[in-house]
Amino acid sequence: MRRAAAAALWLVAVGCASGSPRSDAYYRLEPAAPAALARPALPGLLQVDRLRADVITAERLLLYRAGDAGLEVRRHAYHQWVDSPTLMLQVALAGALRGAGVAQTVVTSDQRARPDFVLAGRILHLERRLDGAPRALLELELSLTRERDRALLLQRVYREERPAADAGVPAAVAAFDQALAALVERLVADLAGLAGAT
Repeated sequence: MRRAAAAALWLVAVGCASGSPRSDAYYRLEPAAPAALARPALPGLLQVDRLRADVITAERLLLYRAGDAGLEVRRHAYHQWVDSPTLMLQVALAGALRGAGVAQTVVTSDQRARPDFVLAGRILHLERRLDGAPRALLELELSLTRERDRALLLQRVYREERPAADAGVPAAVAAFDQALAALVERLVADLAGLAGAT
């Protein structure tokens, strides 16, 4: 009986000494809105599909590449996106393109509307770079098709890298916001260039 009580006290003491367990931190992307176009570049309804990604990039844990890791990509144990990046970036792109007025209507694929145009793509990189000055790397491959004849109107890789204010994860998320805002600006400019050809 004494041994059991002593073992229980020891376990309690060890638990207290180790401190409270670390809690997870969650992040979302909230890039600055792009400037609105004077008139929609795409006549009709634009559907933004959920982006594709490799298995590890599609997970919610933030990724990073350290200076000593070579090509190895690692995951943070306690830092997560609020949703899968494939869905989070779909929603962010749709919201930004809607705000910029690139089409008469902008929806996501889960709304099951009949689109005139479809923006689809793949996440190539969404990771912190810690080899040298800390920075955020976002790289998307995006394509725009016209549904009536399946014509490919745009296909481009957009890569944006922004420095982080420090080596912390919140600073990296702010840098991701800046990278996404710059990427959207370039995308909006490219879509605006299609006006009259659609």
